[in-house]
Amino acid sequence: MNRALHAFHLSENPTKEEKGMIFLDLEMLVPAADRWISKIKFAGNPGKRDHILLGGVFARSGYWFPPKTYRHFWIWDQQAFRPETETMLVAEKLLLEQIYGYCRREYEKQAERAKKPFLRRLTYVGTGIARFDLPSLLIRSHMHKIANLPDLVETYPIAIASDLCTIGSGLFHLKGEPFGSVSTADLAKNMGFNCDKEPGTIVWDLFDKARYKEIEARTRAEVELNVCLYYRMQNERGKTHKAVEIKTESSESS
Repeated sequence: MNRALHAFHLSENPTKEEKGMIFLDLEMLVPAADRWISKIKFAGNPGKRDHILLGGVFARSGYWFPPKTYRHFWIWDQQAFRPETETMLVAEKLLLEQIYGYCRREYEKQAERAKKPFLRRLTYVGTGIARFDLPSLLIRSHMHKIANLPDLVETYPIAIASDLCTIGSGLFHLKGEPFGSVSTADLAKNMGFNCDKEPGTIVWDLFDKARYKEIEARTRAEVELNVCLYYRMQNERGKTHKAVEIKTESSESS
């Protein structure tokens, strides 16, 4: 898959107070019987008991600073994991406990260090996160009783969701596309990145074949692309700090 690599050159102290952000991308396993019956393009529905979160990649950054590390959380890394639905639900609960612990700690650190009220909430950044990733974390975590509902709401949907597919729809016009959202592939193309993006449904086939490392690599590449898109879009708005320069290259990656 062709994707854009990113390199950032930053000043040492571009801002006094950082706004905490988490880039993320999640994957969900949809049972074979449900994969092609949905009326919408993506068939994953976190409200269905056997639509199970596989995990994803998270990357903490600041408003001016891109992430330095990427955290992986995957269901197959849980000791209870077996590729059968009931056992996977046990492993999913363990997975969601890890993700909630990570996000909650970041939320609490952000609330403690930020002086201005609007900076105390985390910002989640990604493509499609407002309609899938954040609702999925809330619904599945509530289903598994990971934490009380007010804390889950505070950690996930009350946070700020910077959905790049929605934000990006205002930066360019696609003939025949309604205002409000664009695909990740169209967004990347219009932002000047090479993106031969396979559909997310390929994850189901990879999981069925136990090709877990390929899922991990694909999801990591998706988050890296989101990082590139975010800072390119900031440049388009003319708001990125003058010390930040984005360079892109094309490379082959599977």
